[in-house]
This record gives sequence, structure tokens and C-alpha cells, in this order.
Amino acid sequence: MTLQMTHLSPGTGAPARLLGAVIFLLLTACGGSTIEVDNTPDTGADEEITAIDPQLRQLSTEIQNARCQVTFGCCNTEQRLNEFGIDYSKEECEAGANSFPVEIGLSLLNEAIARGRIEVDWEAAEMCVNAFRTQSCSAFTEDDPIRTTFPGCAQMMVPQLEEGAECTLDEECITGYCQLNVLDADSPDRCAQRPQEGDDCSSNPCPSGMFCDGFENICRRTLRAGTSCYRPEECASQLCLENENGELRCADPRPYCGG
Repeated sequence: MTLQMTHLSPGTGAPARLLGAVIFLLLTACGGSTIEVDNTPDTGADEEITAIDPQLRQLSTEIQNARCQVTFGCCNTEQRLNEFGIDYSKEECEAGANSFPVEIGLSLLNEAIARGRIEVDWEAAEMCVNAFRTQSCSAFTEDDPIRTTFPGCAQMMVPQLEEGAECTLDEECITGYCQLNVLDADSPDRCAQRPQEGDDCSSNPCPSGMFCDGFENICRRTLRAGTSCYRPEECASQLCLENENGELRCADPRPYCGG
């Protein structure tokens, strides 16, 4: 299951979709955080984990404030509505750190860390969040820090599970891929090798950098700018737009709010 960014609303499908909002928060916090988290698991395998680490919760709040800072600093009211569906104030945006999907995702992440399935490189996290927080509006081309090239963002989640281990999230697996078990609902998902170009995607998603070709149900590499397209996810930029001739083409990345 791949973590994906959500806009303060529940994702669809597996729990990782819900966790996406929290991972976004963890990757876009204000700089200068003094939060330190002990990654050493101290919880038994069968013990239920209910209490969210207060430091983790504090970090998620800082992060949401940073996201709001960038979004409200770079985008006017109309742009926020058109680009992100935001029709509320900055204060309400900041209060979103306690929204329902974030709470669910925070619990999942908290459990994965507590059970030793994920460790967090907090120095990399701070590097990442500082880069996101201080980016120029002209550089605001991605709202999903997991997939950005900001320093530290790709390194902050350190997976601990070997291939074949039971998993819930892609980020738990050293292979980077937690394969959904769609054939047996009673069997767990397990860490596996990522699908490759040309592999079947009818029951499992393609990895980052690829899309599922709905006509043949196989993974294909995302398309460069200028290539004919039908859907945004086919394009490396996630932008499939009409050109001056009315033809759909993959476009170059652009700032969300005009830069």
C-alpha cells in the first residue's frame, strides 16, 4: 500500500490512504523543531497501542501549520479553492491537524514506529520540513512531499521489514512495496519486490514513477511533457492538459498558484 497525500479528507481504499495525510504532515513541519522520538520498540507484539506519542502529535501540528503557511502565502482565495478545494480560513486549516483522517493515520504511524516496523530519521525529517517550509512560491509544484526532491524527504522513513514479512504499509518494507493479498482475505499482506514495467496491475498498484494502463492492465512508465495522454496520472508532472490545438498532452510541472 502506497502512502499518498490527501487534502485533509479521508483517502479511499486501504489504511495507507488515510495515513497519507499524516505522512504529509510529518514531512512538512516548521523548522527548528525540538522534538525527539525514541524509535526503540518497547511494546509487546500482542499489546494494543492506543496512546499517541505526544511528541509525534506535536510534530503533526507543527507540520500542518507549515502546510497552511505555504498554501495561504502563495495562493489567493480563488486559487486555494481551485487547486486544493480549500474554502476555509487559515485558522481552520491549522486546526485540521486534529481532523478525523489525521487521527486515524497518526494511530497507524504511531503503531508502526512503536512496533519497530519503521524507524524515523529525524535529522532527515527536519531537513525536509525546512526545505518545504521555506520554498519559494515558484517552486511550489508538488503538494506531496513524499515524492519531492527536497533534501531529506525520501530518507526520513527507514523501513525495517525484510521481503516476505507481514506488512501494512509500503514504508515498512525494505523493498518499498507491501503487496496486497487480494486472493485470500484471511492472509496478511507481505513485503515483496516492486512491480516492474509491464507487470500486471489489475489487483495491485504500480510504484511511483509508473501508472496502470487501464487498457492492458500493466504498469507503464509515466510520460514526459509533450506526450499524448488521457489522464493526469499518466504524466510525470501529473498534468494532462489541452494544448492550443485541443489535444491532450502531458505538460511541464507548474507552480500551483502561478508562482
